[in-house]
Amino acid sequence: MAQTNPRVSFQVDTSATTGHYVWSSVTGVGSFEIVEENPLTEKISALVNVRFADAPAWFLANVEKLFAAGKMVAWRITPTALTGVKIAPPNE
Repeated sequence: MAQTNPRVSFQVDTSATTGHYVWSSVTGVGSFEIVEENPLTEKISALVNVRFADAPAWFLANVEKLFAAGKMVAWRITPTALTGVKIAPPNE
């Protein structure tokens, strides 16, 4: 869908770790694109290794295999507008 219309909106928030009553979020709009260069560049590999630092070797090998087979793609959203919200007790 985003390849058809690359103008997208997105939200990231902390509710999975902080719960429904205390959280913060960033919401934005931007442009979506598939990363055409080889996604297994050093930059992406470093990101995967940091994000999944505790992952077993078989998982990292499987991710590499999926990228190589074209079954997994890297993509990015370049934000054009952002806003944020924080919901917390009055004294925070």
